[in-house]
Amino acid sequence: MLAFYRDRLCSHGVQGAPDIEVLWTEYRRTAHHSFYLGWLTAPRENYGLEVCVLGNHRTKAAYQDLEARRLIKEIM
Repeated sequence: MLAFYRDRLCSHGVQGAPDIEVLWTEYRRTAHHSFYLGWLTAPRENYGLEVCVLGNHRTKAAYQDLEARRLIKEIM
């Protein structure tokens, strides 16, 4: 997916598009946003308790698997 995105950028004339390793690192950092601002602030009234709990569990697992915390610390 990231390689496709990069290829599309380049095919539309974007010069200096980040290499795939940079894109992968930045993608992994986005898990931080998804976890802290996505599901943790989702109102239960909109989604129901079960959906909110499952969403939190899944985004937390992604956050941990992608090592987002370590990557965020690298730029702080």
